[in-house]
Amino acid sequence: MSPIDEAASVDAFKDVPVIDLAHIFSDDPSFRKGLVSQIRDACIRVGFFYVSNHGIPEEVIADALAGAKQFFALPLETKMEIENKKQPNFKGYCPLLSGNNDPYGAGDLQEGFQFGWEALDNKGVQDESISGAMTGANVWPSEATVTGFRNAALTYYHAATKLGKALFPLFAEALDQRPDFFHDKVRRFSSQSESLLKLVLSADTAFSGFDEAPLLSPPVRASRWQGYWDRCSYGCFTILWQEPGIQALQVLNSEKQWINAPPMSGTLVIK
Repeated sequence: MSPIDEAASVDAFKDVPVIDLAHIFSDDPSFRKGLVSQIRDACIRVGFFYVSNHGIPEEVIADALAGAKQFFALPLETKMEIENKKQPNFKGYCPLLSGNNDPYGAGDLQEGFQFGWEALDNKGVQDESISGAMTGANVWPSEATVTGFRNAALTYYHAATKLGKALFPLFAEALDQRPDFFHDKVRRFSSQSESLLKLVLSADTAFSGFDEAPLLSPPVRASRWQGYWDRCSYGCFTILWQEPGIQALQVLNSEKQWINAPPMSGTLVIK
């Protein structure tokens, strides 16, 4: 039975599975077979899954989080100097309400900062001539503005990229293909890669209890905004880290029920 046929026959899920990646680099075929089976089942039944023992050190995550909070705490005019709409590849700062995939919504009530592949030793010097839609040079606040932000963010990006590259062969085998099936079908990680990382600060909790978002001009009715409207991510898959204590992510099952996918210590979400 094909994965599509299997997905059409499964019951609605009530929770999101957790897959342990402790043996992701093992040469033992039994470990690999077990991982492939779990990933196939999770993708068919749910479309989302958590991963534990994912290999990204906690200090790397903590440094990226601290840097992101420093960046988002900057004055708006400072952040707007590197607004993504001013760039040829939409990298940089994404202000409140700038993202929106709902024609009746006012926009996503969150700020973001997105960037792509860049070598850690680039020192911020890049060839902007290769910039295109979602590819090419990143833009950063100056080191004096947010000390260590670029290095912390890129260190996390490289760690997440390593995880993503390890997952591709497992997804291929889950689809009954050779482990290297995707090797020539995705861009190698370089300045030409369209693999983006987006740091997100949701503002909707700050406006909880308001009928209008008071910091926006003109005011926006609460019924027309939320942190993120429902959506399907583009690309091959998304690797998501969630801040502990903040319930934000939900997954829609086949019965049109939204199932919570809360932050779980030591895990990432793959979707």
